[in-house]
Amino acid sequence: MTVVLQRIDIPVPRKRAGSATAHEKGLARFYDTLYQSFLRHIPYSNPTLRAIVIASPGWVRDAVFDYIMAQATQAGNKALLGARQKFLRVHVNSPHVHSLVEVLKSPEVRIFFSPIVLLALTLCV
Repeated sequence: MTVVLQRIDIPVPRKRAGSATAHEKGLARFYDTLYQSFLRHIPYSNPTLRAIVIASPGWVRDAVFDYIMAQATQAGNKALLGARQKFLRVHVNSPHVHSLVEVLKSPEVRIFFSPIVLLALTLCV
């Protein structure tokens, strides 16, 4: 079962030939809202948290990761900066919730969780 804690729906205007300031302001508003939501809902300082997966169809996953780390550096959030190795950036074909199955089947996620699964299987046997 998938639980959606917050849906972020912010319109980002298209780039125009003369000026792209509205596009840049829309992106900045989107990233800021995403960052605030991330801080509010994700327990990134919890030591039992294994991974934070950022998945998107394009360049957005890298831009979101860079923005989160830049804001953490600017704010001096050492807990978030310490959780840097927990972040996984995964390509997915669709930005919708139903594509989480594709994310979990991706090679990056499987490789990341394979030692944990093997350890659990070893402990069960």
